[in-house]
Amino acid sequence: MKKSLVCIFSILALVAAGNENKILNEAVDVYYGRNGAVCDKARAFQLFSEVAKNNNPHAFYWVGYCCIKGDGVEKNIAKGLEYYKKSADLGYANAQYAYAHWLYFPHKEVKRDRAAAFSYFKMAAEQNHLKALVFLGHCYRRGHGTPKNYQKAYECYRKAADQGNAVAQYQVGEAYFFRRGVSWDSQALFKYYSMAAAQKYPPALYRTGAAYSNGWGVPLDLAKAADYYRQAAELKDPRGTGALAHAYYRGYGVEQDFGKAFQLFQKGAELKDDISLWYLGMMYESGREVEKDDAKAFECYQKSVAQKSWFARYDLGRCYEYGIGTEKNPAKAFEHYRKSYHNTGIFKTAVCLFKGIGTEKNETEGFRQLQRLVKNNSPAGHYLVAVCYENGTGTSQNNELAFLHYKLAAQRGIKEAIERLIYCYSHGIGTTADPAEVEYWQKQKLLTPPISLNDFIASHADNAPAK
Repeated sequence: MKKSLVCIFSILALVAAGNENKILNEAVDVYYGRNGAVCDKARAFQLFSEVAKNNNPHAFYWVGYCCIKGDGVEKNIAKGLEYYKKSADLGYANAQYAYAHWLYFPHKEVKRDRAAAFSYFKMAAEQNHLKALVFLGHCYRRGHGTPKNYQKAYECYRKAADQGNAVAQYQVGEAYFFRRGVSWDSQALFKYYSMAAAQKYPPALYRTGAAYSNGWGVPLDLAKAADYYRQAAELKDPRGTGALAHAYYRGYGVEQDFGKAFQLFQKGAELKDDISLWYLGMMYESGREVEKDDAKAFECYQKSVAQKSWFARYDLGRCYEYGIGTEKNPAKAFEHYRKSYHNTGIFKTAVCLFKGIGTEKNETEGFRQLQRLVKNNSPAGHYLVAVCYENGTGTSQNNELAFLHYKLAAQRGIKEAIERLIYCYSHGIGTTADPAEVEYWQKQKLLTPPISLNDFIASHADNAPAK
């Protein structure tokens, strides 16, 4: 007891003498057990508390930190946040960031307040606190606590990135990739992705691999892409794991190996990678490298869709339409086809609307869906829109537009379009009759055997994305 009193009096004497920094440095050494000090968190808390009595912002921060962690004192998050706020309001950047971080994320112990979080992140960022700059960028990018502003988000990320923050470097790359506040720039996105990848930031390793896969700002190199995917996978990055699996599945930059692909897709699925779940579903459905299991395929497609995948939407709709691994349900099939960006899914949506399968019959909406295919430059879309214009199905009858779309589809090799185009030129439907064009397109049929519409649609049903 006597020794403890002597210690307290000596602390008070030092504080009174204006040696707060010396005491704080000693307290930090005691807290971590460094510079020859014995780790004693209770004593460290005592030291922090004494200095805090002088309204020292650094001491307030440390008292708050100890209270939140339960180090040297009973854990009390609410009390800890009170001390963080005291420190933050006195201008200490670390406290401003820490207090904002607690307000930004949902916790049982504290009510989320993103407007206040934004304010404190901004205070810390103005003192060049790098993590605060990154979160300020997040707030601007997502519209959290402030109006969404991609330009300001980019500026925050760029400032932190140029000082070496890996997360910010990755986000600058994302800004160039998604054109958020800046124009597309493949050289710049590769530069910043690779800077973050050099610091082993997992998402940046994946993106750098994608850059090599697609030739974004760097010569295309599938072997290097696979190496970056492997590094990302070793750090348990979901997308990196799925991309490495895809490389083995397709033989991109590595020797094709369906067994390895399956194992990696399983790991990616455990990490909730939507593409891995989708491919697992396709492998279970086809029986490739695994026993065919429609129920597991259906389950994988469901899980992939739950992870916001639009790739698996079409396949889940197909399962409901044909009863693959589940009972037939035309309404659910239509629901998933309608939400799919897959061209074949859009086509299926149109079919459901034209025939009233799983939904009310609506030819006008069906035609609008076919127009979506045209916007995606689908040859099948051009042909089907032409048929609608020729017959006045879902739209006003218009032979000139029918002819235009038949020709666009014919130029892409659709057999039925070529036949209709020959008929239009022969009879002057939607265009002037032209025997020379009739002869030309008849020769085209012989020189390059066209593909039928059904075969074209079937061949494009596997919408596997390039990684």
